Amino acid sequence: MNNRETFRLLVIGFISLTIVIGIGRFLFTPILPYMEIGTSQSFSALGMLATWNYIGYFIGAFAARTIQPSGTSIIILLVTNGLMTVLMGLMDNYFMWVLFRLLSGISSGFIFVFATNLVLGRLVQLNQTQYSGYLYSGVGFGILLSGGFTPFITNSVNWSFTWLFFGLISLLLTVIVAFMMNVVPRDKTETTFTAQVPSKYHSKKKKIALYLSYLLEGFGYIIYATFITGLLANNNVSFEPSYIWAIVGLGAIPSCIVWSWLGKKISASKALKYAYFIQILAVFIPVLSQHLLLIVLSAFLFGGTFLGIITLTMNISKQFKDSKNLVSGLTAIYALGQIIGPSVASLFIEFIHFQFSFLLAGFALVLSFIIVAASFTSNAPFHSKFNRD
Repeated sequence: MNNRETFRLLVIGFISLTIVIGIGRFLFTPILPYMEIGTSQSFSALGMLATWNYIGYFIGAFAARTIQPSGTSIIILLVTNGLMTVLMGLMDNYFMWVLFRLLSGISSGFIFVFATNLVLGRLVQLNQTQYSGYLYSGVGFGILLSGGFTPFITNSVNWSFTWLFFGLISLLLTVIVAFMMNVVPRDKTETTFTAQVPSKYHSKKKKIALYLSYLLEGFGYIIYATFITGLLANNNVSFEPSYIWAIVGLGAIPSCIVWSWLGKKISASKALKYAYFIQILAVFIPVLSQHLLLIVLSAFLFGGTFLGIITLTMNISKQFKDSKNLVSGLTAIYALGQIIGPSVASLFIEFIHFQFSFLLAGFALVLSFIIVAASFTSNAPFHSKFNRD
């Protein structure tokens, strides 16, 4: 496969993650305050819709371990995800919303695992992991779109139309993916899925540490990602809370590229520690103040780290034996953290206060940082020879 085909794979992955994560999952964050006002549902009930989405994500990521993807299956999953977003705007029934968010999550989990194995596997083969950030930047691009346009569209029409609008955008993007999937030769694409690369890490303790840290990351980051706009709306801030989600997207788009480069330069494990430390600061800032400048800083730092942590963790995972199943397992454990996070946070929000849920998220991330710092102590760069840590 030549460099042009590798570029096409990156574009396919970028657009796919824009559809299923940036829009399919994270459109819910800026639209949540509008749904609370425009529906008869409580904030905690609406928050549970996020949990159902993450349950679906867990199912999809776990099931992806045993399925060999094809171009056709990827397109079907992308179409399914876009349709679920459209249906969220066409139906006004809570139990149907649960079903739509569940199916959206299932398709997201499948696509994330497939895209990571397809694209990152190819980059590891070529020793070009510094480009892995372009794949995950698709999530940031989707967040920027949803955060930037949701307030305008919703205030101009209503929240239902916003779901419909972004669902149609997702389906249009799927057409582009379908076209590009036809350009990449099928046999070479399947080779990329199944190719094996040399192993750097062999320790079971490191694998367990990676699982535990990623579980806690899923738990901690998703509380911020789901409820930051709700926290700001609840505190009656003087600015439009949903625009803050666009700031997250602005930080997220370049972050993956920067963290991929840094991981290549100083080692993925060392860069991962820095990313966790910065994210901890980002999550604690809204607890201390809702001043506009500090919230913008918090959102930018959060956007600048949460995708970086995904990128670096996936890069590290590709250095373990049987990395394909590890990618799926990590994605599933991450989803488990995302299932637990909003559920617990909703209880704190309902019965105590918003700020306590963010404190809980911050402490979870502190534990994750400690686990990574204690378990990955190598200073060897990511691109060095594959020796044992």
